[in-house]
Amino acid sequence: MEQIFVGNKDISKYITACLTALQKEKELKISARGRNIKRAVDVEEIVKRYMKKPEVTVELGTDKINDRFVSTIDIVMKETG
Repeated sequence: MEQIFVGNKDISKYITACLTALQKEKELKISARGRNIKRAVDVEEIVKRYMKKPEVTVELGTDKINDRFVSTIDIVMKETG
């Protein structure tokens, strides 16, 4: 399974990376932390439009970085069909 880490780059870069990964494999994981969670969800929604039968699983969590807690999201997308 290919994993894409969403950061501060332009959203089109992540969409292109996801679509390229889905051509190779049927499963993809989009990960983000903190402020980039919104961007990861936007990427997922746009990529989902290009899939025939998408199956999406979302995992939310928290990472401790130094003395702070940061929210995380992992979105697993599968092409079923």
